Amino acid sequence: MSYRLNPYKILRSVAILVVIICLGVLTFNFKKSKETTTNEIKKDVKVREKNFFKSKDYKNNLTLPQKNIEENNKNVINDLKTDDNKTKNINLQDAEKDKDNKKNEDEKKIQEKIKEQQRNNRQELEKQKQKAKEEAARIEKEKAQRAKVESTKGPKKYIQVASVKTEASARSITKKLGGNFYYKKTVVNGKTAYVVMSNMTNDQNKLNSMQKTVKSRYGGSYMVRGTGK
Repeated sequence: MSYRLNPYKILRSVAILVVIICLGVLTFNFKKSKETTTNEIKKDVKVREKNFFKSKDYKNNLTLPQKNIEENNKNVINDLKTDDNKTKNINLQDAEKDKDNKKNEDEKKIQEKIKEQQRNNRQELEKQKQKAKEEAARIEKEKAQRAKVESTKGPKKYIQVASVKTEASARSITKKLGGNFYYKKTVVNGKTAYVVMSNMTNDQNKLNSMQKTVKSRYGGSYMVRGTGK
């Protein structure tokens, strides 16, 4: 009986052997890399051993000199003061900022009030102007109406009651005739005279009433005159 080698089995064995060798190399490189990295870290970082509390350094740290303790306390106090100053500065800045903001808001409110007052003043001035304009128009209208009424009544007339030499006589006659009559001083041919007359009117009814008053209270002759006569 002859024995023949199976090439597939030979290749499989070789492959398994290569994989085992590669795994061994990777494991060796990993351990070496880990040790190298650990040694590099130990150069910069002081690793505390398990029995660190038995070392002289630890015991020395527990009994620091008083000077070192005071310096450490001063450093802590200075740090606290620095932080406190920073906090105060921040609070002061915030307070100043709030103060400026409030000042700006107050100024803005004042400006708005001034503008509102100016608007109100302008509106009030416009109202007064309009009112004055309307009043002037009303007065002109009334004047025009009165002028129209007066033009329909004709020219104004008055009654010349008497001309006397003394003021006492003129005053007595005027008193008798009442409020629609008065006297005035005049000069005729170089002589002083006092003329008693009525108020001027273009109302015929009023003129007739004054004539009746002259007839009933004075009794003398009189003249009805117009303006310019």
